[in-house]
Amino acid sequence: LTMVPSWNPFSYAIEPHLDTLVAQLRMAKTLVVSTNSLKEMFNLYNENIRVIPNAYMDGPIPEVMLDTPTYLIHPETKVSEEFVVNYLRDKTVVCWGGSATHSKDLELIKDPLVQVASENKDVVFVFIGYCVDSILKLLPTNQVLRVGNTPFRNYLPLLKHLNCNIGLAPLVDHPFN
Repeated sequence: LTMVPSWNPFSYAIEPHLDTLVAQLRMAKTLVVSTNSLKEMFNLYNENIRVIPNAYMDGPIPEVMLDTPTYLIHPETKVSEEFVVNYLRDKTVVCWGGSATHSKDLELIKDPLVQVASENKDVVFVFIGYCVDSILKLLPTNQVLRVGNTPFRNYLPLLKHLNCNIGLAPLVDHPFN
């Protein structure tokens, strides 16, 4: 039903509750999903389904972050906002953001990340929220900046603040994605 892959750290939590989930889907007056394929999949449980595509901010990105991010350089050393500004100055900033649920997605691009780092010393990889340890160990420490977990409301202002040149969004080819 949910197609949460077994490698997802939260997959264990779904199985014991599938009966309850199905009952709730059937009782709901309306289901809201983000794609037509999800509508087709959940139509088995409820015929009153509305598709509302994933939202994006259509307009200017807010200038102000509501929460101050935590910045870390490898290995886990906190640094100041001023340090970050200087660290990224005149660099190509490549950003990825996600949680541990996206570890396999990030591992898809491990080899290209290492190659880009070795061939482009002016690149800094910014990992927002989470990063696979095996990837961090392969990248030069002077080409990595980590940002702690970031509330969604801060995400776009943070990317703007970091002057992100390239955003990465790899996804494993899986029905859940």
